[in-house]
Amino acid sequence: MLELAQVQPTDILYDLGSGDGRIPIMAAQEFGCRAVGIELDEDLRRHAQNKVKEYGLEKQVRFKGEDFFHADLREASVITLYLLSAVNGHLGPRLASQLAKGTRIVCLDYEVPGWRFLESKAIKSEGNVDYTIYLYRR
Repeated sequence: MLELAQVQPTDILYDLGSGDGRIPIMAAQEFGCRAVGIELDEDLRRHAQNKVKEYGLEKQVRFKGEDFFHADLREASVITLYLLSAVNGHLGPRLASQLAKGTRIVCLDYEVPGWRFLESKAIKSEGNVDYTIYLYRR
């Protein structure tokens, strides 16, 4: 996802529904960008914050306990989503209204209904699971 979005050190990545924080953490570690995870589940968020501290990434990665349907996304230059198409569809208007022109949106497995992706890529995980990644640009 991060490679397809061509994440750069100057980017600010937002991961909506960030779970255990692996995407924001990897974005900071591997690509040198700043990253924000939006996650309501307090246990997952606490786990992610502990990993950030363990890896010494406190200046690059933070997590917010917010509902991503109401979060301020305007500073993002990259958004990552691993959410169902129905959820992506509800997020579509919010993304369109808040994100600056040129912002990249990368979805794993589920498209944003009504949007045309620029590129899609079939991948296989280390666990031999097939996925499709979709790249959009605002």
